[in-house]
Amino acid sequence: MDVKQALFGAGHFKNEAAFTRQSSVHNVATPPLFLGAVPDEYDASAPLKTAPVNVWAKQYENGQPITNARIVDLATGDSWQTGEDGYARFSVVPGRVLTLALKQEGFPDIQTASVTVPPEGLSNVNTEITLQGAGNFLYKLLRLGVGKPQPGKHHLIVTVSAEGKNLHNDEGEEGVALTLRSADGSIVHEETPMYLGKLFFGATEWVRPILSARIPFLKRFAHKTTSGDGGVIFKNVKPIFNKDGSPAEYILEASKTGPNGQPIRFSTAKVTIFPDSPEAINVSPPLGPRVNG
Repeated sequence: MDVKQALFGAGHFKNEAAFTRQSSVHNVATPPLFLGAVPDEYDASAPLKTAPVNVWAKQYENGQPITNARIVDLATGDSWQTGEDGYARFSVVPGRVLTLALKQEGFPDIQTASVTVPPEGLSNVNTEITLQGAGNFLYKLLRLGVGKPQPGKHHLIVTVSAEGKNLHNDEGEEGVALTLRSADGSIVHEETPMYLGKLFFGATEWVRPILSARIPFLKRFAHKTTSGDGGVIFKNVKPIFNKDGSPAEYILEASKTGPNGQPIRFSTAKVTIFPDSPEAINVSPPLGPRVNG
């Protein structure tokens, strides 16, 4: 029996392409997955509905766009390229989960959060996917200070954002505690997060967090929650897996009590670590936890 008939029943596919995943460097369209027989009204030859996705690559040091960079979906290997404005623009089928990484000469590879594409897409500054990377020189300096991840593990950098903020008008939310756990709650990352500071002129304060993390008698001076910078580093995060062996998602959760004594609501972020994920994962705004109002 034909494999299409064995899986879906005969007579439902009007086009051979409906069974074969379509992929290109510019666009990916994956047919919807049906459990059981495909409905008779499903026309596989009809164009699939897609949603627009914008990906913005930005340099950490100077805020300039990272041009001509390769943007890779770690789950599928599909790739796109940024233009002169640092943007890669493409369309995918709604419901697809994108876990993207940036690859460009002069920059270390960097990964961002795992994002499910909604029907309306991810095409404005408050929903777009962002990849913020430091150049090789600064990255090596920060790596020297923070330390190299343990073998097989990764450093996860997260920015907690104030309400309505994104990477274009970045503003961190102060006084937030973060936890990193598996989606089912069975695994919680136990190493104490490194909360970054903010200097009076707006730059990120690295010295105090690094020294308090590396020198035991200075640990009492470490930040216990986020500063106005909003930056947090989870060190030595191990990959986790589902029962079928596929990479599983981590959930980033933020907590803060408001002035009225009530908890402030935040969005959550998801991160999937793949076998070929880079050593540094940066969940930049607007993909990290953000005040929901």
